[in-house]
Amino acid sequence: MSLFRLSKVVKKPQITAGHGGHSYTTSGDTTLPFSSGEYAEWVNSQCGPVRTADELLDRVVSALGEIAYDLENAALSHRLAWKAIGLEGDLQPSLGSELERKSARQFTIHREPEVAENKKPDYIVQSAASPDRVAIELKLIDKWSGNELVERLENQLIGQYMRHRECRSGVFLLVAQRKQGLTFTVAGRQRRMKLAEALDYLQMVANSCVASVSSAERVVVLALQLPG
Repeated sequence: MSLFRLSKVVKKPQITAGHGGHSYTTSGDTTLPFSSGEYAEWVNSQCGPVRTADELLDRVVSALGEIAYDLENAALSHRLAWKAIGLEGDLQPSLGSELERKSARQFTIHREPEVAENKKPDYIVQSAASPDRVAIELKLIDKWSGNELVERLENQLIGQYMRHRECRSGVFLLVAQRKQGLTFTVAGRQRRMKLAEALDYLQMVANSCVASVSSAERVVVLALQLPG
């Protein structure tokens, strides 16, 4: 699962599979005819409580898909402010609030004092029905090189944050503030990669790292593209 592919031609964004991942489509309708509490009850009646690490990660990805839809369809009022943000720390509170709003009370999102060796991810997601946690690391992709992103994925998200015994899943969440023109180079590849190809490459790196880290089970690499 590598990218929220947002297109002005279609009404609903597709969360498409990368190497061996699953495929989801978001609901596409964020104007609900009932309250958020009623919506949470409906989601729980359809899906049941989150009980496994895989279920928790899937619910987080679905919530991020709803945020992607809102960004593309101008339903998120502060989307333009996000384009002007220069530091990841300045984006964390607003994006975290949106993610919690989309959670349908399936999970909570917060920051912890530390996870391992005084290191902390941008967000920790957990459910009351499961001891498992999902670590989310946020990067403004315009400000990082391809090699830097690979290093942060390997050594920060997986190497540090997912060493916690209850934090076996992670999301490497990239926010693209520019709609066009992003390309990346990484060691060992001679030509530059566009965003979609770079995300597939990062997912391949994540899969390889997870296979070699006993405490890690699954990492998803995603990008949110802010409208131009």
